[in-house]
Amino acid sequence: MRADYYRYVSEVTDDVSFHYKTKDAYECARQYAENVPPDHPARLVIALNYAIFCHTVLHQNNVAIYIAQKALQDAFNLEPTIFTHSGRLALNYLINLLKMLTSLKPKTVTYYTCNI
Repeated sequence: MRADYYRYVSEVTDDVSFHYKTKDAYECARQYAENVPPDHPARLVIALNYAIFCHTVLHQNNVAIYIAQKALQDAFNLEPTIFTHSGRLALNYLINLLKMLTSLKPKTVTYYTCNI
């Protein structure tokens, strides 16, 4: 909750110190969330809110995409599980955020060459 509070303040103020406080608080929450299963709603929501912070406040879309993708991969790499209602909501929010972030990301074309 401390990280979310700092994020809200960071969104409305130009004080960069709140950016550092927010990032530190989310890192602390993320480390704490490592103790619960990857499909736990609290862990998913921490990743969701951290990704939103990286996108909206820090303007680091690549970092936000990485955080959202990692949380989804971790959750789906478990044995087949039945997600709770709040877990499904968090997953849907993460998926929607990831879709939005990847649609904003500049499209780059990579060409691969093959030596025959």
